[in-house]
Amino acid sequence: YIVFEKDNKIIFVDQHAAAEKINFERIYKNFGAIITKPLLVPQLISLKSHEKEELLSRKSELENIGIIIDDFGGDTIQILEIPEVLENLDTTTYIQEILNPSNDFSKTFDKEEYNNLTYESYILIATEACHGSIRAGQKLSIEEMKQIIRDLLNLKNPYNCPHGRPVMWELERFEIEKSFKRKI
Repeated sequence: YIVFEKDNKIIFVDQHAAAEKINFERIYKNFGAIITKPLLVPQLISLKSHEKEELLSRKSELENIGIIIDDFGGDTIQILEIPEVLENLDTTTYIQEILNPSNDFSKTFDKEEYNNLTYESYILIATEACHGSIRAGQKLSIEEMKQIIRDLLNLKNPYNCPHGRPVMWELERFEIEKSFKRKI
């Protein structure tokens, strides 16, 4: 967690949820025009034949969010490029999550807020942002923490990740003083 003080509050930030929200907004903002970076060596992923067909049928959807895939033959696809904004995208886990979703985003998908997205595109972006973000408990430098806070506080809605989990939790100064039995 990242902890900082602002406006007589101590704010606790879930670093994974914060990075996930920041990445989600970056991908959403550039939907359809994501700058990609080629992988030095394309990543090969073996799938069941029906999974491969499903994934290839969604090729243009994936391109809209910066995942460039191609058929490699047999039951294998290759990932050629990923979004430049994501440092650590776990592509194998991401592909498996797309094919076998374990998250229900129906409660967090707001058609009015994300008016140019279908629910399916929202799921792709939210899953990509999750699998491309720093992990909970990962060691960060002070500068990395500061950058997350700056990026987070510049968002329109920094309070929940795409899964709906809280990103920040605030503790008022008077609550701390009350806990230490100080006069308030």
